Amino acid sequence: MNQDNDITLIRQFNRQYTQYLGVFDKEIFNTDLTWSEARILLEMQLNDLETVTSIAHFLKVDKAYISRIIKKFKKQDLIELVQDKTDGRKQLITFTPAGLMLLETIDTASNAQINNLFTDMSQADMSIILQAMQLMTTALDTKEEDNHVAN
Repeated sequence: MNQDNDITLIRQFNRQYTQYLGVFDKEIFNTDLTWSEARILLEMQLNDLETVTSIAHFLKVDKAYISRIIKKFKKQDLIELVQDKTDGRKQLITFTPAGLMLLETIDTASNAQINNLFTDMSQADMSIILQAMQLMTTALDTKEEDNHVAN
């Protein structure tokens, strides 16, 4: 790896792609959520994350940060907190009908956004990009697994 050039290219790609996705927009997809909040909501659903601890662990972020976001979601009536029947100390997070509708809206808008980004690309270029994404995902997952084994 030619560190200086490679790092510059990777960082440039990250900045450009996050700009395309609107990561820094105050609201995402005409909702009251920031990009981070929408991502947390989606990850909760996709990965069956039902506690603050499981969300924080999965996303590798501070529990206090997740707790604040969960309070916001509860205030917006997107989630409910219910007592765990097997462990009275735990509160489980469940989605309200409004939360499920918002998730569907975000998911549909996210798919449309990605489709719009790549719609004019040739099939050959798209194939190269998808292969590169798969390679990156596999390499990063392997590195993450190696880090867990080493620790």
